[in-house]
Formats: sequence, C-alpha cells, structure tokens
Amino acid sequence: MQSTFKKLPPEKQEKIISAATKIFADKGYYQANVAEICTEAGISNGALYKYFKDKESLYISTFEHGIIDLKEKVFERHLVGPGSTYEKLYILLKGIANYGHKDRREIALYFDLGSRAMNKFAAVLSVQIEDMARNYYFELIKEGKQNNEIDKSVNTEKAAYLIDNNINIFAFSLFSEHYDKRFNNYFGSNSKKLSVEKKIQITLELTKKILS
Repeated sequence: MQSTFKKLPPEKQEKIISAATKIFADKGYYQANVAEICTEAGISNGALYKYFKDKESLYISTFEHGIIDLKEKVFERHLVGPGSTYEKLYILLKGIANYGHKDRREIALYFDLGSRAMNKFAAVLSVQIEDMARNYYFELIKEGKQNNEIDKSVNTEKAAYLIDNNINIFAFSLFSEHYDKRFNNYFGSNSKKLSVEKKIQITLELTKKILS
C-alpha cells in the first residue's frame, strides 16, 4: 500500500477495498482482474497503481483490512463484559454468523488462503489472523479457569486449537456448499438442512467436551 492511499478520504478507501474484496473473493486471486476491480471501484487503472504497487500489494492490503474488520466487529466485541465462558462463545458464534451473512466475501478470502496456490500469501498473512484468534481463545480459557467454568487441568494450547478448528468449520459451513453438506452429513439428515442456530448448538456441545 502506497502512502497516497492512506491520504484518500475514508469513504474512498473503503470503496476501493470493498471492490477488491468482491472480485478477489468471487474469482480468486489468480483469476481476479485489476481492470475489473477498478471498474467496480469507479477508478482508473492508473489511479489504482498510484495507491498500490501491484495486484499482490492490493490483495495483501485487502486481506489485512478484513482481519481488522473481523477483529473489531466480532472478536473484540465479544471478549469483554459479563457472561460465562459458554455464553461468550455463543455470542461469538452468533456474531460470526451475522458477520458471515453481511461480509461473506471477507470470510471467503480467509477460506481461500488455505489452498496450496496461496502458499506465498499464507506465509505473510496466516500469522496475523491466527494470532488474533489464538489470543482470544487463550484469554477466554484463562478466564474460564479462573471462574471455575473450565477444568484447570485442561491444556490451554490444545483446547484453543480444537476450539478454533470447530469454529472455523462452523464459519465455513455458512457460505461454502461443501462445508455445509459436510456439517449436515455428520449432524443432520438428507431431507433437512441444519439451521444456523442448530449448527451453533452443535459447535457449543463439541466445545464443552473439549473443555471438560
């Protein structure tokens, strides 16, 4: 990201990042076209390259914007305040569901990061987003142990990892047909799809088993 981008009015910055998020999420990094992003954002190609060195720089900035957005709208909002460990996890899952409904494409960017083709970006971006989630779960488990809601013998690192995996599968099932069918294959039926609320309850049940 060039310094010229940071000098733009916030609403114009948001418009460019939103356009990039849409195209990268819908088409994938390698199929995304810079000209199409510019058309979506209502700017010229020349203007975009004043703000970003290249498509790779634009993608990294777009992904990092999504990390900040997810942190502010979901994780930070649900860590503080009253409530038991499981009440906070329930609110977190509801928050992810609401976020996924409104910002599905930002979750799609995270999902795509797991593909082999995106390894060079994972080397740069994985630590940022995984540290955010890990720190949240570490703090939640620590608080739960202090409040005698979680068995003190539970290994924090292993529990946090398993919780994160459960929540990732839940999040992916909200927008990915494959993960939705996978979730339903284990916990639902062929005739009726699981509701979001049912998926939340299943994820909470699995999490309780990890922490007990």
